[in-house]
Amino acid sequence: MELIADSIFDWIVKNAAVLIRGAAIAGLVMFCGLLLRRKGSARRAGGIKIEGGHGDLDACERMLELAEKEGDLEAQADALGDLGVIWGTRGDLRKAEEMLRKALAIEEKLGREEGVACEYGNLGIVYRKWGDLDTAEAMHRKALAIEEKLGREEGVASAYGDLGNVYWMRGDLDTAEAMHRKALAIDEKLGHEEGMANHYSNLGLIHRTRGDLDTAERMHRKALAIEEKLGRQEGVARGYGNLGNVYWTRGDLDTAEEMHRKSLAIDERLGHQEGVAAAYGNLGVIYRARGDLDTAEAMHRKSLAIEEKLGCQEGVASAYGNLGNVYRMRGDLDTAEQMHRKSLEIDEKLGRLEGMANAYGNLGLIHQTRGDPDTAEEMLRKALAIEEKLGRQEGVASAYGNLGNVYRARGDVDTAEQMHGKALAIDEKLGRQEGIANQYSNLGAICAERGDLDTARDYWQKARDLYAKIGISHMVKQVEGWIEELDE
Repeated sequence: MELIADSIFDWIVKNAAVLIRGAAIAGLVMFCGLLLRRKGSARRAGGIKIEGGHGDLDACERMLELAEKEGDLEAQADALGDLGVIWGTRGDLRKAEEMLRKALAIEEKLGREEGVACEYGNLGIVYRKWGDLDTAEAMHRKALAIEEKLGREEGVASAYGDLGNVYWMRGDLDTAEAMHRKALAIDEKLGHEEGMANHYSNLGLIHRTRGDLDTAERMHRKALAIEEKLGRQEGVARGYGNLGNVYWTRGDLDTAEEMHRKSLAIDERLGHQEGVAAAYGNLGVIYRARGDLDTAEAMHRKSLAIEEKLGCQEGVASAYGNLGNVYRMRGDLDTAEQMHRKSLEIDEKLGRLEGMANAYGNLGLIHQTRGDPDTAEEMLRKALAIEEKLGRQEGVASAYGNLGNVYRARGDVDTAEQMHGKALAIDEKLGRQEGIANQYSNLGAICAERGDLDTARDYWQKARDLYAKIGISHMVKQVEGWIEELDE
């Protein structure tokens, strides 16, 4: 009966605009409301959240219209909650918050505590994506308290996992790991393998942030094995993508590409456009690192087209930023700035601090290339402040390295060396091979300016060998040119 009901529901919501004009509206709304509540209850009990939710926006909006017409509060709450998930998945966090707040108000009025916990959890994800981590934590703590009161262990595990993600963004990796370990223990006890896969993935992200890439890979492979066992192809694609990012951090671009290609193939087969867009974006970054700018642009253009079609503003902003980096590497600084300004405008509108930090950093590089060190420093300081607030060590290292180049351009080599030293220490801790190579290159340049040619050669040889190891050929040639100039 479930399959029949689902097929009827799908037909009704797709034709709701016509049916609303029909005669038997009252009975239809009552029937639709029952089906929507059944699907909404599954949403609450199953812990469907913004980061994994998909849905038909038009269908949910039509169902909300039907529920409001009949005055069915339960159906309204479910429709609003589903709309919040859909808008959040598309990156429109303000719209998501509006829908979830309305759903929460109705759930509280009805006294449906499961629903209240669900909406608190989703609101927490919205605030985390905004970078408002204190409010995010408050939301997840409220959800946790309700789930514990209800004795819903699956909900407790979900709340711990959400709290772990908040602590991860703060840079408190030990507490983040403790939260995810609690969540994992509960889901292992329940035999809830889908939850286990999610927690293993999150633990992988934590270890990647720490620079413990071997443990990160092991966690992602555990998640991947579960997803393959469950036959959850979307999860399998996500697992390959996470492994691709681990190999990218190691500087193994060929294996990284292989992983992202596998992810792309699955998402294309599933018609999972969000995953397809993400894979194209990741592939574009790999091709840019190799210096293949035409292919990189093609990948990012494909990603942008999909994100625009989906209405995912977060993805659109990311694609513009990636295109900006391609144009900057080509030397087309005006177009690069235009791309980064578009990206920044969207992220400011969404309140996405992570995206804003990326845009400020990229704008800083453009102004530095133009010979405007004061504006470059202003942009990079903004980026650094956000990265430190978010606890994103990779971003902190990048900002320090770029600030070092600004100070060197001003002739302040002592401060420049200090900045590059900070960046190098973080990149070594994280195991970021490209970052380490970049800082060796920069420190070599400082030594060359001071006349310490032997140390400069030593730094540049290390940089060249690392660039060769991770397959960034255009940087190998550039550094070899610097070494040859020393020999001359």
